Amino acid sequence: MGSFIAAEIRDLIYKETGLTCCAGIGPSKLLAKLVGEVHKPNMQTTIFPEKAEEFLSSLRVRKIPGKFWIIFWFDVGE
Repeated sequence: MGSFIAAEIRDLIYKETGLTCCAGIGPSKLLAKLVGEVHKPNMQTTIFPEKAEEFLSSLRVRKIPGKFWIIFWFDVGE
């Protein structure tokens, strides 16, 4: 459902402005934000809950927005 809505929004943006955009669809705001950057500039990516751990483990810690990565970096190192 979310993928269809994102596709419609992206299509509407393109028709109204001529601009392209990407979209991330996921079970949480954080995952959607992170996965949205995977296929830039004009694609959309969906991540399912059962793939979240695998996806997150493939990221560098600094890709995670906010202050969480700082805490993680000092605890674990990069």
